[in-house]
Amino acid sequence: MCVRLVFRCCLALVVGLLAIVPSVAFDKVSESVFRVNMDRMDDLLGLGRNHDCRVLILDGRKPKVVSDAHITLTRKWVEAGGVLWVAGDGLESAITRGIATFRLERFDYKKASTGKRGGELVVKGASPRLVIADHPLSANVTQLYLFPRYKFDGTVNAQPLVEMTDTQGNHGLVLAAIPTGKGLLVLDGTARKGRLLFGRLPGFDPDRPNSLKQDGGRWNSYDWDKLTANAVAYAQPPY
Repeated sequence: MCVRLVFRCCLALVVGLLAIVPSVAFDKVSESVFRVNMDRMDDLLGLGRNHDCRVLILDGRKPKVVSDAHITLTRKWVEAGGVLWVAGDGLESAITRGIATFRLERFDYKKASTGKRGGELVVKGASPRLVIADHPLSANVTQLYLFPRYKFDGTVNAQPLVEMTDTQGNHGLVLAAIPTGKGLLVLDGTARKGRLLFGRLPGFDPDRPNSLKQDGGRWNSYDWDKLTANAVAYAQPPY
């Protein structure tokens, strides 16, 4: 009798602990910002139960298997108020394509100073060729150092965040947001770790994307963190 009672108590304790353990284990980037681990795609199945996640980054290699359930539950999370931030190889993911339709083209941007590919400092109001648009996600964002890789020109319903035009007239909508229900799908065309479309980009460090190495070895990401903080503020929990 005592043995059965102890067993039942232990079982109840285990069930209780499971109930309070987070249902997903995304890689945490910062407060309320997480990244999808492409080796644990099933974390997406519990996305709606994780109220700590307001911004979810999808930028890794394409997973081998994506089911309709992964796509549907991610889309419902965005529609309910979440922000899905998609960059790099994530732009070609079936999950992203299942949430919104958008145009994706390579962007062979040339730096004004060298005429070659590389990063460019974008300062709001400094040049009509390099524009940080007015948007809730770009509030108080005045300086960004970007390595453009893709552009989304011609995407229906895309709200511009950053547009870049080089001295040769090549234009690219490099950062954009597509409203999806109460949430947003953020399209990020800047370079990321993994396959680089044009080979190596001078000055690009895959571990510090959209950052500039300055004298003394310090890396400056300018106002990039404000973008993600604004995305967190934009999200509308509970989902």
